[in-house]
Amino acid sequence: QRICLESLAIVLCGKENDVTLTPVESRALASAIGRVLSSTVLNRFFTQASLESTINDATVDFRLNRAAICQSAEARLLCAMAHSHESLGLLSKIGGLEAIGLIAHEGEIKAVEAVRKACDMNPNLVVDVEAHLSIMDALIGSEDKLSLSTDTNLRDVVVKCLGIVTTLSVNSDTRDPILNAEQSHDCIRIASSIVSAAAELKLGTNSAVEASEETANATATKLAEKLAKWSIDEVLQIDDLVHIDSTSSKSYSTPKKSDDPDKELEGVVAYVGSVQFAPGDDWIGIRLTGTSVGNGRNDGSVKGTRYFDCGEKSGVFVKRAHVRKQESEPNNDDSVENPVIPVPPKPENHWRVLVASDGTSLEEASFLLLQSFSRSKQHRDVIMNNREFTSALAAAIRSSTNMDFKLDALELLSSFTMHYCEPEEDLMKLFCDVIESQTRILQLSRDRQEQSSSKHLLGVVVLGLQNLSQNAGDQVKPLHVATDLFVFLSETLFSGPRSRRTAVSKTDGILFSNLTSLFVLLLGNEDTRKVLSTTRCMSSLIRFVMMSSGVETMDCHIAFSNKDGEEYWEAAHTYCLQSLMYIVNEASQKHLGTSYTAMIKQCQPSSNAFRTCLQHISDRVHGGAPAVSARQLLIKLERLS
Repeated sequence: QRICLESLAIVLCGKENDVTLTPVESRALASAIGRVLSSTVLNRFFTQASLESTINDATVDFRLNRAAICQSAEARLLCAMAHSHESLGLLSKIGGLEAIGLIAHEGEIKAVEAVRKACDMNPNLVVDVEAHLSIMDALIGSEDKLSLSTDTNLRDVVVKCLGIVTTLSVNSDTRDPILNAEQSHDCIRIASSIVSAAAELKLGTNSAVEASEETANATATKLAEKLAKWSIDEVLQIDDLVHIDSTSSKSYSTPKKSDDPDKELEGVVAYVGSVQFAPGDDWIGIRLTGTSVGNGRNDGSVKGTRYFDCGEKSGVFVKRAHVRKQESEPNNDDSVENPVIPVPPKPENHWRVLVASDGTSLEEASFLLLQSFSRSKQHRDVIMNNREFTSALAAAIRSSTNMDFKLDALELLSSFTMHYCEPEEDLMKLFCDVIESQTRILQLSRDRQEQSSSKHLLGVVVLGLQNLSQNAGDQVKPLHVATDLFVFLSETLFSGPRSRRTAVSKTDGILFSNLTSLFVLLLGNEDTRKVLSTTRCMSSLIRFVMMSSGVETMDCHIAFSNKDGEEYWEAAHTYCLQSLMYIVNEASQKHLGTSYTAMIKQCQPSSNAFRTCLQHISDRVHGGAPAVSARQLLIKLERLS
């Protein structure tokens, strides 16, 4: 039986001759040996867990034992059988899915894929056997494996785990178990780290040349200063006895001034190199000795990072320029009996290495998880309050030319805007800058795909701008950039060929709807009303109403009825009418310096075209708000003519 199992595992799961079972074969095999395989794998894991709890020794590494269970013929066959819905349904009833979850816990790609299939088939099954916790643990455990490997297999495990957690978190039945799991915050941290790594890469790609040019001279100057201050034979090493300039104030963690200002402090070198709390690679960590003990600043750790051990206030960090090697030989002071091993600098960001070799799947999966988790207040607050993360995103958005990354990042930041209670000036400025830059792209580009991507991105940003504008101190700036975009888009449609109006899409409708709803939102502010009351803005509002009025005999007519996104065009049409109805009055006419009659005459394609459109809108049987606004607008224009 053992030989048969091993042979079958080699045939179905071997690297050289990987064979995929048909659904019928999978179900037949699961019916025949599924229960035996499941109980065998479960018993092995339970036995291993019992062994680990009995030994309870943190120095013992049990990973090889668990890996051996995952690589057993029984475990591999279980994963191979779980590739069809038919066999998964059967395995879930006999403990097979629970066993697969334990295998997935160890990061086995085949098991993770099986849980993914089970998640697609019935998410509740995954949660019932707590396989979701195994997937979250596998995601967290992948971080420890980064320093050992950044291969495709590990990347696929991370991507699939992120996808499973996201799928379960958006399902109403499985959402709470995911969000309430203690691993949820670690999942957010990992997704944020991946996105930050992607942002650093986007930022680094575009700024590497500038950064190198800016730092080249500074680096050369620093090197010259170092060479001038000490000779090669004065290179400091661990356990060297040194004197410290006690009056120096040029370093981050300088020693306190001693009672005798002319006396130099003395100590033993305990750390040499770069640190996390300040730039530069010429920092010396010193454990004070003799009469200098107690005149330090720390115990060998700064801001939570330990570099060496010593007594309280007996450790200091100083720049190399303020340290001089003692001429005498090391003494036998008790404080230097045990040599200190320096703490290495923070390890390399291996997520960055993995993301750089991936393309976009990792960052896309991470963005989806963050967007999903941000629907929960407690998790959203964690992400929103991570200013380092949001700042990295903002910098990458400004620098990157990758539209997919920009869109994902802006969708995430925009989703936060509904929850800010205080003005967010930096985010407001970012959104305004994006609108201005994308407007220029639309003005210059002739590539339809690029135009569509820009409009999609703009729709997301304008929606975020709406939410931020409600708390903003300066509402004029965002309205200016929004009106510039609206004027360009509406004038391009109105003055362009009919084919351009025929080809309008849902993306166009969303963008117009978000822009015009921003106008309505800011109508209560006198300064913003002045922006909307300009001739160029009002002309564009009038022309948009004519294009969207439904008068098919007019050449400027946009046929959006019965199209995907019709509701967005209807909303934009309504918002334009409401904006005009609100700002058309005696004061705004005086502000214009001309009559509405003269202005309308200049912007309509034929005589009385605008009034004809308003009359058509007001005569609709079920016209609703647009009909009411059109009737009121007709009355106002009649009075002001």
